[in-house]
Amino acid sequence: MKVFLGILDLLCVVLLVFGIFNNFIFLLPAIYLIVKGGIFLFSGDFVSAIDVVSGAYSLFLFFGVSYFVLTFLVAIFLLQKGLLSLIR
Repeated sequence: MKVFLGILDLLCVVLLVFGIFNNFIFLLPAIYLIVKGGIFLFSGDFVSAIDVVSGAYSLFLFFGVSYFVLTFLVAIFLLQKGLLSLIR
């Protein structure tokens, strides 16, 4: 299960890096991050709060609000989280 969630995080990174924001498909990873973060946040995992924030920022990207530095930070966070999920 952890590997599957890591692959989905990496898919979110691909969408962020290639800037595919104005497509309906980009809403799915944003919703995924918010829901997954919300579920794991109840278990006391602080990193899941960052997932929720990343998902919320992804929704902003969908509506055209974009900041390069923030996009870069979210992509790096999701990339390291996805890669760590694959190796641990």
